[in-house]
Amino acid sequence: MLSISGLLEGAAARDPTADRLDDLDNGTSSTTSASSHDEWEQWFWNAFKSLSGDEWDLVELGISNAIQLQQAIVRQGAWLIEHRVIVHTGPFRYAFLAQTTDAHWFAHPLALVKLALFLLDTLHAKSAKPIVLCALNEATKTFLISGTAKSNNKYAHLLNH
Repeated sequence: MLSISGLLEGAAARDPTADRLDDLDNGTSSTTSASSHDEWEQWFWNAFKSLSGDEWDLVELGISNAIQLQQAIVRQGAWLIEHRVIVHTGPFRYAFLAQTTDAHWFAHPLALVKLALFLLDTLHAKSAKPIVLCALNEATKTFLISGTAKSNNKYAHLLNH
């Protein structure tokens, strides 16, 4: 069993309880909307079951995944800033996330929004422009696009249409 302190130190390797999650998964693929809905429903019930009190190993696995996601956001955000990948154009900024080691994390809309908010907070001193992120989903060969702005930004209304 993983300890919380071990997770926070980044020492979380593959947890043996992940095999239990694989057993709980119904094996559906996320390539179609119906199977994607079934997959989300299965994950919902897995999360619900983990809160029952006797499934602490599932909670620890969720915490481990949350920590790994946050680390991926910081890594990707730092990489985008250091390599000057963010393009400033007119009323907004944009960047493409393709072929990165953390790309699988950003195939999910909320993770991409969280990265955008991290970048907005980090770059706020330089510019208050909104940011648009485009993340390549290797499995479907499509881009997920997220536009995010601070609420007090004069360009924020452009992203609401």
